[in-house]
Amino acid sequence: MQKNSIFILAALCVWAISSALGIFSPYGTTVLSDLLDMLGEGLFIGGLLFMFARMASA
Repeated sequence: MQKNSIFILAALCVWAISSALGIFSPYGTTVLSDLLDMLGEGLFIGGLLFMFARMASA
């Protein structure tokens, strides 16, 4: 199960960093925060697809 959920856990970590950056950083870092959000969404979608592909092949 850990192999299947590593991408989702990585996405959650990236989203947490992005949220912390939005709260604690000075103005002007919205581009970085948006980039981290998009990276997190990509990791989450990839993780879901990876999990479904592994379940379908089992």
